[in-house]
Amino acid sequence: MIRTTLSKVAIAFVCGVGILVIALPLGLYVLGLSNIEGRPEPPTDTNHVAADTILLQQTFRSTAPVAVHVLNPWTYAATLLTQDPKDLRSDIGSSAVWLIARDYNYKHLKDRRMSYWHLSGAALTIWVSRNWATDQIVTAVAAIARSWPNQPLPNQR
Repeated sequence: MIRTTLSKVAIAFVCGVGILVIALPLGLYVLGLSNIEGRPEPPTDTNHVAADTILLQQTFRSTAPVAVHVLNPWTYAATLLTQDPKDLRSDIGSSAVWLIARDYNYKHLKDRRMSYWHLSGAALTIWVSRNWATDQIVTAVAAIARSWPNQPLPNQR
């Protein structure tokens, strides 16, 4: 009798943990997106991708090509739990997507508390990586980089 009760409790516990592991990242992603007014529009003119890529490589001080990895709430959460959070932006593509999210969220958050700022930033980073092409991301981030004060343009180095 005790053995069957313990096995039922153990099975219920394992199922509960499984549901939590599956539902929590998705729930946090939806909550983060719900705090953002609208979604950023991707640029339509991506004719200068080569020049924009050079600008991003100079901005991020890297010779690596811009490669955007499509994220989802579970891989993002797993990366946070298994690696140093700074590693999420260790390549140009991840940094670029994060800059788009940061720039858009600066003016479009409903609740600006720090916890919502981070959650919404992560959610929009995932959303942009899934809904924008790499050329659109490169073009948008190059426009953001050009708007920074004292940003040298590629022909000024």
